Amino acid sequence: MKLAIISFTAAGKDLSIRLSNALAQDSCMLFTTNKLADETVPSYGTDLNTWTGNAFSNYDGIVFISACGIAVRAIAPHLKSKTTDPAVVVADEKGQFAISLVSGHIGQANELTLSVAHAIQATPVITTATDVNGLFSIDSWASRHHLFISNMKIAKEISARLLRGEPVGMTADWFVLPQLPKGFTADSASVGAMISVYEDSSPFQQTLHLIPKLVSIGIGCKRGTCADTIETFVLDCLHQEGISLHSIKQVCSVDLKQDEPGLLEFCKRHQLPMQFYSSEQLTCAKGTFASSAFVKQTTGVDNVCERACVLGSQQGALIVPKLSKNGVTFAAALQDWRVTFEY
Repeated sequence: MKLAIISFTAAGKDLSIRLSNALAQDSCMLFTTNKLADETVPSYGTDLNTWTGNAFSNYDGIVFISACGIAVRAIAPHLKSKTTDPAVVVADEKGQFAISLVSGHIGQANELTLSVAHAIQATPVITTATDVNGLFSIDSWASRHHLFISNMKIAKEISARLLRGEPVGMTADWFVLPQLPKGFTADSASVGAMISVYEDSSPFQQTLHLIPKLVSIGIGCKRGTCADTIETFVLDCLHQEGISLHSIKQVCSVDLKQDEPGLLEFCKRHQLPMQFYSSEQLTCAKGTFASSAFVKQTTGVDNVCERACVLGSQQGALIVPKLSKNGVTFAAALQDWRVTFEY
């Protein structure tokens, strides 16, 4: 977590240094007032509102060592959504309390609060209802395990039902579920969560899709294929197979394509990491793949898209065999994953 710690008093500055050392995070930056700033702790400038806006854009978490009122007034103009706001924690200058203020679940402020409290031997203050009642927080768990949450309204309804003692469904397709958390059932329910890379299955009247990034897609294309052609075909393939774009972990191909403008532009548009393999590496992929003499003559291996995605998924299951259109080939593989409800 990229963290910013800001203080306003001499005691607060000392505590910020102690906290930073205890957390031992390389990505932890300290800030204080112009009067207290030095080579170790720089100034946040003359305008706290401007600093806070920049911090919201550039950090995953912000720790105010101050009164809650200072933090609340500073962050208020910048709050947008619980799905995008950074974690905000407040600690008093004596280090007696650490308070989870904003983004307790998805932003992991509750988790950060516990880390801060442990580091400075403070009392953690967490007020989210599921946590104070000892119930499973589905959005905290999803965030901790990097699952995309399809619908925050349904996520909120799940928490409300747990608090009322009403059953909530939980199911998965490819993944074996361990013992379900308290309040969840594998039996029928009107509201529930579905852990899947597919978004076309809704087993409950209100289904919350929790989508892990476990799908590697393999793409091959003729030299000079434009990004629009690649994008149209790939998105059509995903839609046809019911696979969520949010499940894509990376795009994989042969190293001959690492300077292919259309492929690079497509990945940039959708912020998808890329992984390239040599023909020798692709040959080592395990499985039965569609073979093409032309592709082998061109790239040195008989199949690019299937082999590449299987390697990218750490020898996972080939869930979409080779598809092709307009000089573009597509395949998808699913990485194995063990579901655990710890967080």
